[in-house]
Amino acid sequence: EASVSSMMRDTLIALAFLLILPVVRYGVRPLVMAGMTLLVCALCEIAWSLLQSRSINASDCSSMVTGLVIVLLMPLNAPMWLPCAAAAFAILVAKKPFGSTGHTPFNPAAAGVAFATLLWPQQMFAYFNPSAHEALPAFADCNVGTVPSPAAVLKNGLKPDILPMDMLWGVFAGPVGTTGILVVCACGLYLFLKRTGNWEITACCLLGAALMAALWPRIACIPLTSVKYELMSGSLLFCAVFMLTDPVTSPRTWLGRVI
Repeated sequence: EASVSSMMRDTLIALAFLLILPVVRYGVRPLVMAGMTLLVCALCEIAWSLLQSRSINASDCSSMVTGLVIVLLMPLNAPMWLPCAAAAFAILVAKKPFGSTGHTPFNPAAAGVAFATLLWPQQMFAYFNPSAHEALPAFADCNVGTVPSPAAVLKNGLKPDILPMDMLWGVFAGPVGTTGILVVCACGLYLFLKRTGNWEITACCLLGAALMAALWPRIACIPLTSVKYELMSGSLLFCAVFMLTDPVTSPRTWLGRVI
């Protein structure tokens, strides 16, 4: 039977798999970013518990899920303090003031990413070029050339210059954990089979996005090509799998999930 702890563990396993491809391709920097962000989440949880004179719940992995989601929505060349700042905001502002897990009105990770996007948009949307084969330092800031993501290219009404297989395996500019389309789909299937996430929300979100992309394409192409680029560019698929299915903030009824 599903519990909060088991659902969080399942989500952590799925999120951890999304770190494998970036680590294989670009070294240990993704692990360093994840480790530092998770440390900030843990310290914020401890500090809040001490201020409230409450015991620390070691079995609650929700803050770790929040930290990993934030890291996976960041550029790999982002400064180390950026995901840490987003994580601190997520825990101290969007989660803990409303109570324990299950009482938050917003998804804490979404709030943290929105906070970082509003304050530091240049760092949030500057992506290094994977085809340049530049070395990324594990701890220091990255001084590498940046390119727009396919989502930014679509926004400007242009067709992204990416091969379909590169999109499936994540060889293009974008956030750390959102470019590996095949891995994101496999992780989503795992969560749905474990009943940790509701597939109706993800399916209806992607169906609505595909319908809009087919009827009103932003680029001059056939509807199928428009759907392909819209669904596989940016963070749409990742957010539909890992954020919209949050059991705390997602609708309870079947009709609500469909809408």
